[in-house]
Amino acid sequence: GGQEGNGSKYLVGDTIGCVDRCTETDVENDGHALVARRHSSHAVGGPACEAQQLTDVYPANIPFANQERTLRKLPVGIDTFDKIIRQNFYYVDKTYMIRDILRHLSKVTLFTRPRRFGKSLNMSMLENFFDIRKDSRKLFEGLEIAENQALCDAWMNRYPTVSISFRQIDGLNFMDAYRQLVYEIALLYQKHTYLLDSQAISNQEKSLFQQISDRKAEKTDVMRSVQFLTLLLNKHYNKKVILLIDEYDVPVAKANNNGY
Repeated sequence: GGQEGNGSKYLVGDTIGCVDRCTETDVENDGHALVARRHSSHAVGGPACEAQQLTDVYPANIPFANQERTLRKLPVGIDTFDKIIRQNFYYVDKTYMIRDILRHLSKVTLFTRPRRFGKSLNMSMLENFFDIRKDSRKLFEGLEIAENQALCDAWMNRYPTVSISFRQIDGLNFMDAYRQLVYEIALLYQKHTYLLDSQAISNQEKSLFQQISDRKAEKTDVMRSVQFLTLLLNKHYNKKVILLIDEYDVPVAKANNNGY
């Protein structure tokens, strides 16, 4: 998180990657901010740590945090942005990613990174930032993206957002995997049941929405269900929809491994 140079801000989470290489004297509390040593390289035999003052790290500066000045816990197994912020876990500020995405705005953006790189957490961050049904200003307070007021005013919680993960779509055969897909799609639809009360959506569309939500839809309708949901959201809000798909390759990889 953060950038090199003057004015850079680093959360305590920036030291996560080198915790196993720093000694106890590498991190100290000077009563005002944390002074930590951040490795400029994580390779074995790489350059020594370089001192870097960390700002905005104490719970007093985080809206949802406990006021005691204690080191934060590592978010082991947690990839939900709002939970990490609200419960004051270590967090590396990667919110500048939002600015970069919008700067190079394209119809489709594909993130291909190694496993455990933080893709799911970043997807959760994007959902919290864009989703029109959320109020995320407090979540992003103190983070880099919040310094760009114009961008936040134009984009934060301004667009209908669909977020789904295919992580759980697994099976030893096609039908098992398909049932998992039907289940995940139904859970997604159940997050948007308010659409059943929308005046912009026809009764026929509401009927199909209910069938998909109840896991009673035909296979073709399930196959087109994500597209259909974005269509309904577009009608309801009269705005373009942001679609976030996490772990999109899991069903393909599992099918290849199990021969179906």
